[in-house]
Amino acid sequence: MALINYEILKNEKEDLDKLKISFLKKKPSDRFKRRYLLLEITPIKEAKINENNIINELKQTIKNFFGILDYSLSHFFVLKNSIKNKNNKYYLIIKISNKYIEKLKTSLFFLRKINNNDIYIQTIYTSGSLKKINTIQGE
Repeated sequence: MALINYEILKNEKEDLDKLKISFLKKKPSDRFKRRYLLLEITPIKEAKINENNIINELKQTIKNFFGILDYSLSHFFVLKNSIKNKNNKYYLIIKISNKYIEKLKTSLFFLRKINNNDIYIQTIYTSGSLKKINTIQGE
């Protein structure tokens, strides 16, 4: 009958756990650096636009311009509770990786219609902090 040294097995298991954790940790330089953009969407004619239609058209336009791979690497996200309507202008906040900001601004050029309504879209502000964007949106 073989004798099992439980102390050695316990130490080996702890070493293995430490090794797994070290492989899973990312360096601070590898983490996803995000930027927030405040967009203003203005319908050219007085028209009511649904918030879901804005999000869907925006996503579709960016997917077409970026391609599926860049779209997934950009970590594009529309903050749903950020869409506000003031004086028939829609304001929304987008979160995206800092490497894709210029590409996003270029792709917004191709978004000209939502629900067959002509629109004008522009970037109001870009920031690394959501708090700063919210203060500007509140003004």
